[in-house]
Amino acid sequence: MRGQSFMVSMSKIGGERVRFSSNVSIKSPGFDINDLGFMRRADERSVSNWLQIRHDRPWKYLRSFRINLNQWAGWNYGGDMLFKGGQRQCPRSLTNNWSTGIGVNFNGRTYDDRLSRGGPGGYVEGSTESGSTSPR
Repeated sequence: MRGQSFMVSMSKIGGERVRFSSNVSIKSPGFDINDLGFMRRADERSVSNWLQIRHDRPWKYLRSFRINLNQWAGWNYGGDMLFKGGQRQCPRSLTNNWSTGIGVNFNGRTYDDRLSRGGPGGYVEGSTESGSTSPR
């Protein structure tokens, strides 16, 4: 079997206000590295993005706050969407060094092309979770 794999990533991890990361990954159906180590699956194309807006200068009510936005999706080489989702988080640090935050996570309906181990694939329902953290 012959196949290829590659990943391209572009990130900005410094700076006062904005940081981000974008990734594209491809593993063709014939790619196999199991002689070197464990690989969960080939036959996948995926993208992911992360954006952070931050404020780290203390002011009257907060020491810092951030807004994190995440997005991800993946497909197989047949064009079936295997997964998709997103996330939003808003952590804050208060002036007394306690922290709190709120977040929402969304995972869309996914297609599992290996659900029946060689037979037809099937859909798995998505989910939405939200939560907050109390001051500590």
